[in-house]
Amino acid sequence: MKNSTHNRNKGTRAEQVYINDSAMSKHFLRKSTKDEDMKDHIDVWLKDKQDNEISIDVKTCNKRPDSIRFESVRRWHAHYFSNKYGGRENIPAHEKLGWGFGKAKFIAYQVGTTNVFEHWDRAYLASMVDMNQHWYTYQGDEGSQVVYIPRDELNENFSYTK
Repeated sequence: MKNSTHNRNKGTRAEQVYINDSAMSKHFLRKSTKDEDMKDHIDVWLKDKQDNEISIDVKTCNKRPDSIRFESVRRWHAHYFSNKYGGRENIPAHEKLGWGFGKAKFIAYQVGTTNVFEHWDRAYLASMVDMNQHWYTYQGDEGSQVVYIPRDELNENFSYTK
């Protein structure tokens, strides 16, 4: 469980910057419920110009500037799912999916330690991961898997920075 608490705290700080200090804060609608956060990987809800609700999963900055990180298999912190299903081997496949396969419309990555965020269409990133199994995958602590998507293989039309 190395760095688990540290990583969760970094994520919480990025969410606070997103809500309070980013260009997106004027569109802030509400923070997600605990259930939306844990099961659907949604951190905040925004309203667009037409009053549509948009779900966002907020992440800290990418450590590798040449790529976008994408969690394909979720971490098992707090052993919630393991306890719920009587062991890791009994956990249904849909519960093992990482935040990259969540229900958020966009994943917003903090740019460095600034109040600027790079937004990527989550479904687009998920489809790219599914089509490119050869990309580098990091086997992390607590069973997680993080795919590093090379930026030069992505279509910038599926992203915006604000």
